[in-house]
Amino acid sequence: MKKRIIAYSSDHDSLGNSFRMKRFKFLADKLAKFPKPVNILDVGGTLKYWEARGFQNNNDFIITIINLESSDSPYTNIKILKGDATNLSNYKDKSFDLAFSNSVIEHLTVFDKQVLMAKGNDTYR
Repeated sequence: MKKRIIAYSSDHDSLGNSFRMKRFKFLADKLAKFPKPVNILDVGGTLKYWEARGFQNNNDFIITIINLESSDSPYTNIKILKGDATNLSNYKDKSFDLAFSNSVIEHLTVFDKQVLMAKGNDTYR
């Protein structure tokens, strides 16, 4: 099937999903080397992202998703909390084995906020 350039990111046949899968393969290869369980912080993620990769109900991975809204998760190994990518001060250093973010920084339209997210700073000036 021909890849669609402009399509929703959840569209399995989209070009964006093709790139996402390549990035995830890189991450999965790295995760395989971590001692289990791996405690993951996903900044700006979605439940659907992890479901699409088969991580739901997999207790080798404890996933905390931070997004603009919290919601219930049907899975014991995934929780979804309200948070801000530019202020993660609720979490102590080394609270997670891995911090992960997929396609979020471009949604922070102010460059200073992008810098804050990248650096992990807890205040916006």
